[in-house]
Amino acid sequence: MPLSGRHTIDNTPNTNLPYSVLTSYNEDIFASAGSLHGGGDAGYGSLQRRDVATEIVMYKPYQNALDTLIQTTGGFEVAQSSVHEWTENDELLPDEAVAESAGANTYINHATYTPAATGLFSIDDDDATIFRKGDVIRYVSTDGGYVFGLITEVAEPSGGEVDFTISSLDGNLARGASDTVIQRLHSLRGSDLNYDVEPRGTIPKQYYTYINKIVHDTRYGRRVQNEEHYLDLLQDQENKLFNEMRRSRELQSLYGVRGKRTLANGDIAYSSPGLYNQIADWNKDTAEMTSTGSFDKTKFDAAMYSFIEHNFGAESGGPDTRQMFISGKFASYLSQAFVDRQRFYEIEYVAGVRTMRWEHNLGNIDFIYLPVFDYKHPMPGGSLKEGTGKAVGMLLPVAETVTRLVMNGEGPTSEVFKEKGGDEEENMRVKSTEGLKLKLKQFTAVLEEI
Repeated sequence: MPLSGRHTIDNTPNTNLPYSVLTSYNEDIFASAGSLHGGGDAGYGSLQRRDVATEIVMYKPYQNALDTLIQTTGGFEVAQSSVHEWTENDELLPDEAVAESAGANTYINHATYTPAATGLFSIDDDDATIFRKGDVIRYVSTDGGYVFGLITEVAEPSGGEVDFTISSLDGNLARGASDTVIQRLHSLRGSDLNYDVEPRGTIPKQYYTYINKIVHDTRYGRRVQNEEHYLDLLQDQENKLFNEMRRSRELQSLYGVRGKRTLANGDIAYSSPGLYNQIADWNKDTAEMTSTGSFDKTKFDAAMYSFIEHNFGAESGGPDTRQMFISGKFASYLSQAFVDRQRFYEIEYVAGVRTMRWEHNLGNIDFIYLPVFDYKHPMPGGSLKEGTGKAVGMLLPVAETVTRLVMNGEGPTSEVFKEKGGDEEENMRVKSTEGLKLKLKQFTAVLEEI
């Protein structure tokens, strides 16, 4: 008898929209429409706008890996204005500051400070909310060891700086380096008598981005609008526009520049910032990966482990697993570095995008090849199509850090129209008004080969 319990094999799992995709779907438009071609008067050839968010996001997902994961796994919000603002506030308050230049030998970081039971530190006024009376602090002395002290007084700001008095907890305070870092550890209070309230606080940081309009058009003449292949023509034209739209969103997601310009007709064009330059400006690592022009496994291994230590070990609170979008050269280096042993412990498909899991004691990286890096490389001359190529990678935990913004009622749509009543040519337009919000940049990084 034949085997039982068989199931259909799906070679492209997770591509049937198990995710929430932001759309501009309007039930009223389709309520009375039939099923033919998406719904009677609201189907192909109609002047009515048709929601295409679902179709676009699943169009060639592998070739547009970044946009695919942003659309399917990132957060989303509906924007009400072309300028979108938000605030970020750390879960934990800051607890370190660099000492300002000392003006007298009573300051612990002064060149002629004599070890004593008390001393002064000065910090920038912007760091004044970090330290309070009763805080236990530590700093590094000139001989390389930690020195511990208690803040007993905090002066009023003067000249953009704040002085506070330090008392030793176990003897004299040793001299600190001129640019020593003062670390707040914890707070102490007296055991029996009343004490003053010493609140600590922070002002949330304010950020903003622009929402830009992405539009792609195509036009075709009357002779191709015959009944025999009109619907096939519309489908073909729409597919071409989908391809253009996805490429635009992919490139804008990476390399968009924040700005706005007033056009000749008085309208304002907004441009939303991309992710790569924002991340590179914030946290970029560079490393050599070749020797005399050939791949160097030792250098590459060292670069990878140093990158992981810097971005996972030195950062607290970040996600244990983060996506890293890589160029073709980076993918080649990964294969060469571990050709003799298994290093990737899991390969999955997420929304049609192939991910390769690198496991490390400090955290995991899901490597994802991003074809657009070799189409438009972030480094001049770095694409494989231009020569030997340069390896680049962008560490970006999409779900935690990226939110897609779409203007209210202006999500991805497709429409067919004539510009003037007497025109014989028809136009098809696919458009969307959207942008990206990058949050929690401390969980992101860029690695570039030098």
